[in-house]
Amino acid sequence: GGGGGGGSPGGGGGARVGANARPPLVAGSLADLTLCAVGVLATLAAYGVLQERLMQRPYGPRGDIFAFPTFLIFCNRGLTTVFAGAALLCSGQRLQARAPLQAYAGVAACNSVATYSQFALLKWLSFVAATLAKSARPVPVMLWGIALQGASYGAADWLAAGAVLGGSLLFGLSGDLLAPAAAEAAAAARAGGVSGSGSGFGSAAGNPLIFSPLAIAAYLGFDGLTSTLQERLFRAHEQPPLAMAFHTGRWAMLYTLVAGLVSGEFPGAVDFAQRHPALLRDVLLLAASVASSQYFILRTIRNHGALTFAFVMTTRQAVSVGLSWVVFPKSLPP
Repeated sequence: GGGGGGGSPGGGGGARVGANARPPLVAGSLADLTLCAVGVLATLAAYGVLQERLMQRPYGPRGDIFAFPTFLIFCNRGLTTVFAGAALLCSGQRLQARAPLQAYAGVAACNSVATYSQFALLKWLSFVAATLAKSARPVPVMLWGIALQGASYGAADWLAAGAVLGGSLLFGLSGDLLAPAAAEAAAAARAGGVSGSGSGFGSAAGNPLIFSPLAIAAYLGFDGLTSTLQERLFRAHEQPPLAMAFHTGRWAMLYTLVAGLVSGEFPGAVDFAQRHPALLRDVLLLAASVASSQYFILRTIRNHGALTFAFVMTTRQAVSVGLSWVVFPKSLPP
């Protein structure tokens, strides 16, 4: 998912059509937008809870933390590809690519970087802080729309994006900022001890003050570029959302397979799963939530434009934060 320029008669906050921009492929109705939004919110709310469980909550009596995001992305994209391919075949549609393979490869590369950045961010920031940081999503969406599609936006669009971002930052900064492991490491460093998490808070490799802004910037930039490219691909090559999910998913599987083997994350993840079998259940549930979300995400981008999708995703951040407090109780900011 991500953002991009372009709106629709059925969705608010869309781009004004510029010289090189066109309206969305399908002029989505309000009923269709409601269906898309409900689907996105429901599936990705579950995804957020599972993401927090996997990346920030300990496994086993020793409190081991899972730290292999590339393995999670590979599993997510693998199940998405299988699901999309099976759905296409069951509906009598062909599996052949509707666009040049390099177009799907580019979308998959951007999405893989954005998703990895999102998972990496949870090493340093609390789930609430990391989630609310993503509320800046509409801004890079509009910037990519201007740069790549010649779109233009009115003052209302910029004001809405700024208001959402400002409110989210004020709320997020009033609570706990650091992830549990990073907070423990910081406390140990202040006490003159050594971090027990092995994350190296005091080193460049684990310092949240250095790397969390970089991860946020990478996520927002590549996430916005992902859906901008998806929107352009829908316009240039008419295709159902499941076809886009299938062909980009195959490329994402290849990227993450290579990255996981080269980095050594896959052997580490397998060893972790052998020690903590409950991990496999959580990974499967996470992958299922991602696979089920792809249809609604891509349908929203195709029918209503990437900027409308960005605002839907901003709403999703609030839902995810609320659900996180229910599942993993936290202290509310004053």
